[in-house]
Amino acid sequence: NLLKLSVLRKSPKTSESNALKLKSDLLETIPGIEIDGPVPAFHEKHGEFYEWNLVVKSTSRNKLISVIRQLPSGWRHDIDPINLL
Repeated sequence: NLLKLSVLRKSPKTSESNALKLKSDLLETIPGIEIDGPVPAFHEKHGEFYEWNLVVKSTSRNKLISVIRQLPSGWRHDIDPINLL
């Protein structure tokens, strides 16, 4: 099971630091998940904002739902995404 998480912020550094913080928090609170990233999105710039992504992997869909419930405001999610671009 995969979960794509995305954040948009005004600078690439802010986007990356927000993603690193979320990754750290999730790994501490939800055992049994694996997180790839953070990485800039394929189309990184959206107007004046920069998008960075995390990809969460787990054998349990319930763990991915737990991740979604813990997302801070401003984060988007796509469970079982069609693509990772």
